[in-house]
Amino acid sequence: MPHSAPIRPLADLLRTNAQRFATKIAYSDESSSVSYAELELRTGRLAGHLTSLGLGRGDRALIMLGNGVETVESYLAVLRAAGVGVPVSPQATSSELSYLLADSGARLVIVDVGRADEVRALVGPDVTVVVGGADAGSEALSVARLTTTPPAVPPADDLGLDEVAWMLYTSGTTGRPKGVLSTQRSCLWSVSASYVSALGLNENDRLLWPLPLFHSLSHILCVIGVTAVGASAHIVGAFSAQQIADELSTGRYTMLVGVPTTYHYLGREASRGGLDLTGLRV
Repeated sequence: MPHSAPIRPLADLLRTNAQRFATKIAYSDESSSVSYAELELRTGRLAGHLTSLGLGRGDRALIMLGNGVETVESYLAVLRAAGVGVPVSPQATSSELSYLLADSGARLVIVDVGRADEVRALVGPDVTVVVGGADAGSEALSVARLTTTPPAVPPADDLGLDEVAWMLYTSGTTGRPKGVLSTQRSCLWSVSASYVSALGLNENDRLLWPLPLFHSLSHILCVIGVTAVGASAHIVGAFSAQQIADELSTGRYTMLVGVPTTYHYLGREASRGGLDLTGLRV
């Protein structure tokens, strides 16, 4: 079992794991899955397209998607294009969204198809809107289309470990949310010291992930941690205690990550007929 995670650019780690675990499922959701080889290919394509669409080095890209494989692909593609990923809640109100767009200075927005028109009405002509979601197939600029079409330029894949890679917003409970900047090095050290060293996160782990992907815990563990060590994660959309219990009963998972509410509802499910935790170690 490894005692530390390599502190190397995430694009390098992704390429390495695409070679080591080519056909292994990296991420899945209720309707799709992607192997490590596919993840490297698809995010490279999307990154090249984002560059062609004008996302320059250090430009902010707002990611406003629900839980799913496309969200992870968008995270990694913005990084591979040398942009700064700005994950925000897909449930943000129009006023919250207006503030986040202005405060972040986003040059590009990746948004679920259901809110694409709303975003287009809020941004100017110099902001590009890319649409995600299962119903976005008719859109010219959709994640589904851009991940399956060869780009005119390759991914940059040259963002340094100490360059700004992400901007994550605080909750804003005592004022307006503030964007906190982070680098690959700081996030990978967190993975190495906390999740690999303390919890033994490794390539054999399969995570069951019901938490919102725009949260900082999801950012560090589900996106960066899983990708870095070559583990697998199954991403759940809307939380359902019964769905989580059913997934756990398959015995496929080694780790479940939740918040107190998650375990409260699972405890309730367990009291109604038991909860099979076979294989779960964390």
